[in-house]
Amino acid sequence: MLALALFDANVDLETAQAKICGQGQLNRSLKGIREKGPMKTMKTLAAVSAALVAQGAIADVAGLVQDGVSYYRLDGTSVVSASLEDAQYAVIDVYVDFSAPNTQDHENSESFLLNMFQVNVNTSGMGSFQQNDLTAEGSWIPSYSANLPGAGAFSQIDSFVTINSVVGEESAFNLTTLDPGFGEGTNDDIFRTDVGWYQVPPNADGGVMADLRVWIGRFVATGEEARNDAGFQMTSRVGYDYQDDTIPYYGDASGEFSFIPAPGVLTAMMLGSVGLRRRQRRK
Repeated sequence: MLALALFDANVDLETAQAKICGQGQLNRSLKGIREKGPMKTMKTLAAVSAALVAQGAIADVAGLVQDGVSYYRLDGTSVVSASLEDAQYAVIDVYVDFSAPNTQDHENSESFLLNMFQVNVNTSGMGSFQQNDLTAEGSWIPSYSANLPGAGAFSQIDSFVTINSVVGEESAFNLTTLDPGFGEGTNDDIFRTDVGWYQVPPNADGGVMADLRVWIGRFVATGEEARNDAGFQMTSRVGYDYQDDTIPYYGDASGEFSFIPAPGVLTAMMLGSVGLRRRQRRK
């Protein structure tokens, strides 16, 4: 769509530049474009368009990944670990993986997630995601994902989006905010077209962890859905920079997620392996 806009004969240069607002590295490519005649202007805009289309492929964004699957059941007012066979809930944490080869002349370890946008989620073998937070209807806003059993709130088995920020006892300090296109962020709003989220301020918690990942959300199914091979798919665009006042970059990120581990992973879990447990983070 954007490439077509750049070639539209009815769009002036200022409008074309506005259409790539926020992609500062390309603005420099437009500097100096003036009335050079139809052919020279078209060639210049073609080069800019090609750079924009290629941008998602040259960044260090490897995709969206999960860190295993965790199974839980409720024991009174406590959430306890369970096996797949007796789980009431199956939980996947999703991350943006920044481990792809870096072609931006920066260090991957300096990658800093600013926002998720144009996010689209589809499920298979399941209905809506499970939410157990402070709201009556369930919300994707992570500041509601507290640990208050008396209110039915358990962050371990609650679905929410985030940008590497805290939930549980410190959920009120989570600065992740939903885009307007996410609606009110109620349960089924995750299935809207092109939803997104970000942090205010944008430099709050988006830095990569030691494994070059940034946590972007928790997604919960019922144990029964997991045993019936439920899963979901997610496509997205990510905005990020390398801190130190660098310009923003943009890349595509997608992934497919299963609530049943691959056979080898499941065997390791049954043997009591700790290597596949979710990484500990601030709650």
